[in-house]
Amino acid sequence: MSDYTDTSYDTGYDSSYDTSYATTTYTEPTYDTSWSAEAPAVDPSWTQVDSYSYDSTDWGYVAEVSQDHMVDYNMADDAGWALYNASTELWLEGDTMGAYELNTMSIEAFSIADDSWDASNQVWSTMDQTTTVTTWDTGSSYDTSSYDTSSYDTSSYDTSSDW
Repeated sequence: MSDYTDTSYDTGYDSSYDTSYATTTYTEPTYDTSWSAEAPAVDPSWTQVDSYSYDSTDWGYVAEVSQDHMVDYNMADDAGWALYNASTELWLEGDTMGAYELNTMSIEAFSIADDSWDASNQVWSTMDQTTTVTTWDTGSSYDTSSYDTSSYDTSSYDTSSDW
């Protein structure tokens, strides 16, 4: 049961609202152009000082991946032998069709085992990483002699922030 029993609805709306819109005027910001600065001159005569490479492979991770493939190999190889032995038993019992089907399944299991064996060995050569570090030097650095750095007023900046 509802506590609200009024079934009449007010379909009118208030038309006494203000139809005038407040307008704002946008003014382009002005910038202090009393100072001028040129981009620093860059000497493009960079020369390579040193370069060396090192093996940055995470061999522990590579070993884990290889081991995962070996687990797959062992399971598929065990399944292959179990299926082969079962097919041999069926053949000896005279069930050539069952023996044929189990033998076919054992060949598929051995194929999966072979693929896992190959993958386990390949990760050692495909996951290796080499990092090269190159050091560069230039004849001269940025020419900042034309900058006047004594006229910057930083007193209005709050540098007491705790972050």
